[in-house]
Amino acid sequence: MKKFLTIPIIVIFLLSTSCFSYTIDNIIIQGNSNVMDTVIKLSLPVNEGDTVDSSAEGIKKVEDEVKTELLKIGFFGNANAKIVPISREKATLQIQVLEFPVIKDIVFEGDDIIPRQEIIDAMETKKGIQLNINTFKEDLVRLRELFYKKGIMLGQNSNITLNDKFDTVIVKTRKAIVNSINISGNTKTKKYVIRRDIELDPGDTYDFVALRRSYQNLVNTGYFKKVDFIPATDKSGNVDLDVKVEEDETGSFRFGGTYGSENGLSGLIEVKDKNFKGRGYSLQLKAEFGGVDSYEFSYLNPRWHNKKISLGASLYNTKYDRDKYDLLGNYLYSYDEKRKGFNLSWGTNLTRFTRLGMAYYDEKISIEPTSLNIPDYHTQTISTSISKDIRDNVFYPKYGYYVKTSIDQTGGFLKGRDDYSRYIQEFRWFKELNNKFVFAFRGKYGKLELREGTLDDYERFALGGGNSIRGYESREFLGHEIMLFNSEIRYEINDSLKFVVFYDEGHMDFNSPSTDVGKRYGSGVGVQFKTPLGVLRLDWGKAPGRGSKSYFNFGQMF
Repeated sequence: MKKFLTIPIIVIFLLSTSCFSYTIDNIIIQGNSNVMDTVIKLSLPVNEGDTVDSSAEGIKKVEDEVKTELLKIGFFGNANAKIVPISREKATLQIQVLEFPVIKDIVFEGDDIIPRQEIIDAMETKKGIQLNINTFKEDLVRLRELFYKKGIMLGQNSNITLNDKFDTVIVKTRKAIVNSINISGNTKTKKYVIRRDIELDPGDTYDFVALRRSYQNLVNTGYFKKVDFIPATDKSGNVDLDVKVEEDETGSFRFGGTYGSENGLSGLIEVKDKNFKGRGYSLQLKAEFGGVDSYEFSYLNPRWHNKKISLGASLYNTKYDRDKYDLLGNYLYSYDEKRKGFNLSWGTNLTRFTRLGMAYYDEKISIEPTSLNIPDYHTQTISTSISKDIRDNVFYPKYGYYVKTSIDQTGGFLKGRDDYSRYIQEFRWFKELNNKFVFAFRGKYGKLELREGTLDDYERFALGGGNSIRGYESREFLGHEIMLFNSEIRYEINDSLKFVVFYDEGHMDFNSPSTDVGKRYGSGVGVQFKTPLGVLRLDWGKAPGRGSKSYFNFGQMF
């Protein structure tokens, strides 16, 4: 009978000793001198007043969790936790930590690629502050991001390490070097023509920015359908760069007819090549007859002696059919404007994106019929311009901007019946809304400053037509001062076809009440076709109080 009574007593005792919990009465932290107790306690999974399972498994679980959370803070190289019972119901949590030291120094090894202070500023690990291992690991990512923003790829063995005492940061930077540049795919274009637009040389630091600029340079020549830069990294982290191109048709022969909204139906014979003999020269011989009688020969060398200097010249003999309108847009009469002469041009880069240009024009101008009593005369003009171009593509821009200021001087020491200056400021801006839509904007201001003589119609600024304000007649408004705004949303249907919605607005002689025509604006839609001969543009525009008008032209409006 006594044996049977003993068994329940043992069971009750075992149950009573295995089911109770400890209440954490106190937390004792040792080994910390830099990290405050309050910070440590905030990271703990248990706090004073919490209960923990008194079983061996329960206690070990809590101790392991405390250690894990302490190491997550990043300030400790090691940590231990122990739950010590102080009564049947209470226990103390004892914590021992080994802090990382305060950083005494930051030293640099390897290549000095960018200023050391920039590296120090980019790092969160600082001299005089206690090491946090998490922040230290993140600093390597920050370092690579810093170099990437500078366009530089780091080579092998670039790293951030610590000395044995963990109190000195060692920043190791080794730049990736371009071993070689190999060009392939070109059958017409000379390799030196391609090579001169690549802004990297063997032995240079492998630079993402220079690589992107090189790609844009080659695309903007218009010689290639496709350009690919393929880097191959060797074991040391250096790069062999393969440049693969697919050439486009750069030469053309045209014979037939063309129609343009500005000058109507014309016959055409044209031979041109913008990459003559693969040397990058642009040559054009063109003859038009009909709405425009034009005989023109032009030459351009965009890289004289492979330098960023352009030289150009052209000879021409042209005739344009013009219409004259009154301020209300009523047709008055038609006349022919004939120009015969030549021009010489020169340009050079001042910076990577900024260019200075100069041109000289010498031409004889006559107006028919002679009943208009406008005499023939000989005029000479010197034009000076400065421009900045950071568009991604000069032919089909999706982002970036282009700004140009030009001053034309006629008369004075130059031949000319009138003595005047022409000032033009133009700004173009492009923004890719998504991979299909691009917003394009152009703003233009022009002013004529007459010092002597009278300005004839062909010397004045003109607004109206397919290249300024769509919805009006070509050159409907003539004046001495203009402001023009064009906005387009371009939707890319495919590589060869675009749909356009536009709004145009212009002001003429707004500072001269007697000739101020007020604001003129038009809106509409258009389509653009990419052809081997260039962009073919068809627009339909509508102006207030006018019927809709269609415009057919070659080339982007801007």
